[in-house]
Amino acid sequence: MSGIITKISRHIPDHFKNSRMFVNMVSFLSYPLINTDQQFSHNAEETIKSVMKKNPDVSRQGLRMDILKEYYAYDITPEEYMKFGFAGKNDAERRTFCPGYRNVRAAKTAQNSVWPENKYERYLMIKDYVKRDVVYIRNDENMEQNVKAFAEKYSRFVGKPVSGSKGHGIISVNADDTTLLEEKIRSSKNGYMLEEMIIQADALARFHPGSVNTIRFVSAADKNGEIRHLFALLRTGRGGSFVDNIGSGGMAAAIDLQNGVVYTDGINGDMYYKAHPDTGVVFRGAVIPEWKELLNIVDQVHSKYSSQKMMGFDFAYSDKGWDIVEINPAPSVRSFQAISGEGMMPVLKEIGLFG
Repeated sequence: MSGIITKISRHIPDHFKNSRMFVNMVSFLSYPLINTDQQFSHNAEETIKSVMKKNPDVSRQGLRMDILKEYYAYDITPEEYMKFGFAGKNDAERRTFCPGYRNVRAAKTAQNSVWPENKYERYLMIKDYVKRDVVYIRNDENMEQNVKAFAEKYSRFVGKPVSGSKGHGIISVNADDTTLLEEKIRSSKNGYMLEEMIIQADALARFHPGSVNTIRFVSAADKNGEIRHLFALLRTGRGGSFVDNIGSGGMAAAIDLQNGVVYTDGINGDMYYKAHPDTGVVFRGAVIPEWKELLNIVDQVHSKYSSQKMMGFDFAYSDKGWDIVEINPAPSVRSFQAISGEGMMPVLKEIGLFG
């Protein structure tokens, strides 16, 4: 039932979705979803608890209906409803936010077909901006020998699947024990990349020394092919995690595009922190080094592949300077919207991602 309602609602004009008739229809048809879809029910209940904790006078029933309307009318998930602060926003303010589903779908639709899915092939396209040793290991008869050869060069290194996202499957490898890495390569679909360990400089390492902390920088080619800077995030690991990705438990804070200064608190889930909970380093006001150099690299790379509508750069900073970790050709704007409180839909429409 929920899938049918979702498909139908995506073909209904937005102006009708704000009508009382549409709200009543959603209320009648989809209210059972709260009780029958366990994942949706859990997420909706968590959102309701979070909102009512801040505003206990709000109507629980009305809040449930509002969450359902946003989900079916505009693809806003209960989690996004909470993170975007929709309970305190009017409809005009809400429509400036882009739901993750629509963002990724549009970015993938606009994605240049020549931009490869294989991350090693992406690396070859930008290797002039990568300052570490990288090799591609396939699951073939030479796999163990190739892993051993790389392990002889580096006492510690990183193993990363060539397909995947959100930091899943990335491991830190000690050269004297590559058993887990070899198991992962055997079970992987397309093999692994082995990368020299990035020794990050203190400017970013101080937030969380146990992870390679990165800058996620999203740029876009507008309708005229000009490169636009959309937003930047400082991303750090937490709790001893090796990866900094928000989807894997990491933290993030927004960076001012003009001067490279962090201007928000850090976020982890629905919790905000003035300082990193593991190290006590304050987010707001932190200065990102060599910011103009990072902007120059973004412009150079995206200009080279300007037919690619959006690019999500992940930068690490070491004593060698800025090092591109990888580029995502369909980056999400969801985290930035949640952290900054700034809706990205007007900008995404301006660059031509949406009509």
